[in-house]
Amino acid sequence: MKQKLILTSVLCFGIVVIAWTVLWNFNSGQRVGGNLQSDSHSKQQKSGNPIFPGLRAGLDKTGEILRITGKETRQGQSIIQTSRTSKEVFEWILKQNPRKLHFEIVYMNDTDTALLEQLTELEEITLVNTNAGDQTVAQLLKIKSLKRLSIQNGNITDQSVFLFSQMTGLDSLSLKKNRFLPWNSYRILRDLLPDTKVEKFI
Repeated sequence: MKQKLILTSVLCFGIVVIAWTVLWNFNSGQRVGGNLQSDSHSKQQKSGNPIFPGLRAGLDKTGEILRITGKETRQGQSIIQTSRTSKEVFEWILKQNPRKLHFEIVYMNDTDTALLEQLTELEEITLVNTNAGDQTVAQLLKIKSLKRLSIQNGNITDQSVFLFSQMTGLDSLSLKKNRFLPWNSYRILRDLLPDTKVEKFI
């Protein structure tokens, strides 16, 4: 009888110890996880960079170019699914009032892009691996302060040639590897924009 009582007591004590250990580890994990999230959020706040799903937003290393780039896009996924901008992104850009703006691996809504017209000091826009097309160019045409424009791997067509020809204030225009832009567009734009450095299309 004594042996059974001792065995039962030991067993109960063991269960209590195990339960207490599991509960302690769970609470510790929550505290650590909470601290990690808090630290991550604090770093974002300290850097001044906002948190937009699927995007990185902030100044580059030089502190001169405001960059909006897609992240975590894997093979087989599209930028529409993973790196889509929103009206909030462009409203944030307006508050930064940059002179140089860089978009890369992002999908942009033309209605939101129209907000860039409000950037009266914007001088340079670079669009790399985006869905930028003729409608995007029509929006950029309204930015009178624009001096340098680069669209690489976009969707612009020969319809944009007429729009580009109206950007007489440009110092440089680079249109590389756009899927629907004719080869002779370089020669046409060079003639229409004699004061603009038009980079060859490769």
